[in-house]
Amino acid sequence: MLHQFQLTDVHQYMDHLSEGIDSQLSLRGWEQQLKLPERLGQGSIMRMMIRPGMEVLVENLVLRENLKLRIDQDCQVLGFAYRLSGEGYCEWNSTPTTTSTSPGHTVFFTDRTKVYLETSAVTKSYGVKVRLDPKVLSDYFETPTEQNRLEGMIQHYRNTIRHHPLNPMTEKIVYEMLACSYTGAMKRLFIESKTLELILLFMSEQEEGNLLDRTIPIQSRNDLEKLHLARQVIVNHLEQPLSIQALSKTVGLSTTKLKKGFRELFGMTIFDLVREQRLQKAAWLLETNQMKVCEAAVSVGYSNPSNFASAFRKKYNCNPSEFIQQTRHKQNESFT
Repeated sequence: MLHQFQLTDVHQYMDHLSEGIDSQLSLRGWEQQLKLPERLGQGSIMRMMIRPGMEVLVENLVLRENLKLRIDQDCQVLGFAYRLSGEGYCEWNSTPTTTSTSPGHTVFFTDRTKVYLETSAVTKSYGVKVRLDPKVLSDYFETPTEQNRLEGMIQHYRNTIRHHPLNPMTEKIVYEMLACSYTGAMKRLFIESKTLELILLFMSEQEEGNLLDRTIPIQSRNDLEKLHLARQVIVNHLEQPLSIQALSKTVGLSTTKLKKGFRELFGMTIFDLVREQRLQKAAWLLETNQMKVCEAAVSVGYSNPSNFASAFRKKYNCNPSEFIQQTRHKQNESFT
């Protein structure tokens, strides 16, 4: 499904998208919800109009087919996208730019640019996006020196899209926004404070030089699709992973191109992804009390409990049994 529209203001995105997919925005004051028509999939996008020139989108979509947008953007938009799950592809002025993967933090600044965005239907698209007019930030930077500092940072991202790892502090803020229990004015204040906190964290890391861009070399569109297919095949076969040779044959890439392209695109090796996904699934099984430690280890493909415990400890800084105790303690606190 391909939709085309022109933007002359940062707040027009959702209005044009609702027209394109033939779905009405439900209005609740400063909050608006766009439900995905059943023919296109399930889920919705929630827009929160924080203030003129600043909005927050919460995207929770399961698409039946890729969502494709061609946007003639005749305005300036500074964006921060925090993707917890899902995958996307984009082009700037008809030039393939990059593919964004999850989890990750994407920063972009479009200045009168033709943009092509494609959200993959392979996995659920879930995350938070902050869209703003750069002039909103200039209100906080009053002196010429501060203005020059802001301008330099923004111009670094002009008509580019850059990816950064989703660090624990940023991820915590994003989950706090998603779990917000306030309503009305209190919710608006909370979401605005967290939005400014995300921007502050980003700018602080940028100035300190701790925010490293992960530049993804441009791949052919066909290769990108095959690499994404490889990732999905890996996730679907965690208990019994395919060999590199078998995976290479399944997706139609040479083993060299598969291994090199996979590392460049996703920032990790195939083995790293298998380990990461196994441990995430195991943590979920333990957290939801579905399995005991040994059962969870076997379920995600670990035949040796000691190896499982060691890998789990490296990722979560605690043993699986300690993780269960911490989870239960948090659950008990939430009910008191």
